[in-house]
Amino acid sequence: MPRPTVLDADFNNIAVDDQLWELDMFRSEKDWAFHSDIRKGIDAIHLNARCREEVDILIVEFENYIDWAVAHLDGIADMLRSGVVPADSRVGRDLWILGMKTADSLLVASGIGDVDLKWTKSDEFSEKLQCNSSPPGS
Repeated sequence: MPRPTVLDADFNNIAVDDQLWELDMFRSEKDWAFHSDIRKGIDAIHLNARCREEVDILIVEFENYIDWAVAHLDGIADMLRSGVVPADSRVGRDLWILGMKTADSLLVASGIGDVDLKWTKSDEFSEKLQCNSSPPGS
């Protein structure tokens, strides 16, 4: 196979019959270039690698969601515990229900793969979910 020549720095001066346009000289004579099964195997390897990249991206996004949800629960717990929002008020009950829904989504998420949830202060929501208790003041 001939080696390509050094290109003229000014691409406007490349002639139509220049060796650059000889695409046949870039074709490989290797098995991977001709046998469809080998090409399919190479394509499958690339697809598999891309799928692994996507799974890694999804794991990071899922971990970000978990972190957000736990922070969300911590904020709700702090508001109810500190009395900023009275637990027996309508807003307090709505916050408690929102916390329960978020905690429920985390419990569902805990069943996905090897997810290890860090409940931090959100244990109270986890415990209430497991007890099936009702919102405060109801």
